[in-house]
Amino acid sequence: MSSFNNIQILGGIPIKHQDFAASIVFIVPYCLLLLPIGYRMAASSSRSFTLFRPSLFVLIRIATFLIRIIQSEGNYDIGLFVGEQILLLTGFVLLCEPLVTITAGHISRYTDPKSPRARWTKLIALVLELTLYGAIGLGAAAGSQFGNLDKPSAVNLVKACRLANATISLVVVNIVQISIGFFHFRDNLPGGPSLHILLISWLLAISSVYRIVLYSITNLDPLGSVSKITFYVLFALPELLASAMLVTPNLTKTFALSGVGCDLKGEWEPKENLPLRQSSQV
Repeated sequence: MSSFNNIQILGGIPIKHQDFAASIVFIVPYCLLLLPIGYRMAASSSRSFTLFRPSLFVLIRIATFLIRIIQSEGNYDIGLFVGEQILLLTGFVLLCEPLVTITAGHISRYTDPKSPRARWTKLIALVLELTLYGAIGLGAAAGSQFGNLDKPSAVNLVKACRLANATISLVVVNIVQISIGFFHFRDNLPGGPSLHILLISWLLAISSVYRIVLYSITNLDPLGSVSKITFYVLFALPELLASAMLVTPNLTKTFALSGVGCDLKGEWEPKENLPLRQSSQV
């Protein structure tokens, strides 16, 4: 683990008295989230591809904290570190991507689906989603290099890819916040869904900013209590809350998604049977 001195580790190095119980504390609520996920997936009115992404995230985080439990028992196999970092860096994006989808559906709920605005909204959302898929690739590339941190080139690659991964996530959630703030007042959108999206975006922004700040620090002890407390409070907890807010409501109904079984391009297309507003058809 001496090679870890060259770089800050997201989550630090798990040890039993700091991370065993903390990991269980997070595994339990994630397991409980499988209940609403199962309910939403079973009901045809709420089953959708948008729900699949945060549901997959919940499973990924259960696996992540199980790995941390194994590590806290003293098993510091490099393969576990690589797996943990890949899951930490890529899983986060699975919350940002459905956030874009529900935002696009919400701000288009009063828009004529054949209008230029609807087409532009769909195109911009698709570009943001593809950008987030690129962030997943960057996270995977960074995590896979944790076995080669004794090489300066690998250290530089990890630093660059992790920073880009976190920055992309932060930019996307900021775009979501600006979009909701603008269109909510412009089109008099329902307040409940708008606030729901903003709360999720704020939680994800906290985690993104935490990672960017962490990557800039050079003297934080990966075994110290400060690194663990900040990880659980500023990264793990916002993720848990955001995932709960994505899997518990009926996304199709709450955010005016078009229905069940649609592909990426059609998932959130505005419903034609919703009332149209003249101010939104431009």
